[in-house]
Amino acid sequence: MADEEGIYESEGNFVFPLRGLFPPAALREARQRASAVFSSLGDGEVETLNPRAKIQGVAPDAERLREEWFDPWRVADLTPLLARCGPLDQLTYPPQLRFIRESKHRVPWHQDLAYQGSMQRGHEHVATVFVPLEEEPADHATIEFGVGAFDRPLEHHDAGVFHNALDDDRFPERRSFDLALGDALFFGALIPHRTYLPAGCQLERYSLEYRLTRRDGVIPGKDYFDLRSLAFYQATP
Repeated sequence: MADEEGIYESEGNFVFPLRGLFPPAALREARQRASAVFSSLGDGEVETLNPRAKIQGVAPDAERLREEWFDPWRVADLTPLLARCGPLDQLTYPPQLRFIRESKHRVPWHQDLAYQGSMQRGHEHVATVFVPLEEEPADHATIEFGVGAFDRPLEHHDAGVFHNALDDDRFPERRSFDLALGDALFFGALIPHRTYLPAGCQLERYSLEYRLTRRDGVIPGKDYFDLRSLAFYQATP
């Protein structure tokens, strides 16, 4: 089922735009920090435990670990998200900070659950909040979603560095959303999606992506940010 707000097929297979989730000023500050991070890197190697990070345009681990990336959440209007997320109210730490600027940074069709399943310490329940940082997000690369009754993980294939990918021709119905600065996309781990460049738009894009999980599914030793208390904590056994 698709409507003006978003798509809801089933638990895990959904996407909703969250209009005005963040004050634009808070995202402008994040954009300035992100620009400084990537400007300092130049063409040097990205130090990361994630072998896909550099080709995805992801910032180094040391930069992603800054707690300042969670500052926008302290001033956000959480009402629309909390109305949708249910028990998925714990942000995993750190977030993904990305700067897309080359074609190789574009991520192919996939479900996030496929990547969670390939991680050594992945979460069973997860969703994503995608936050573009450009002044006019609708003029830049975004995310496109495949619409369909996907209630389980699909069979992905090896696509090189993106080793979990889906074929492009299996999603005849597709959907993307025009966003303004301050808007975000909230989507489940089963909905297929990819990096999408609409006609006439710029590939270059700064963005933050946050993963949400459940309090009863946190992993001991990992760090989280509780959306209800707006506080960091480390999960204990």
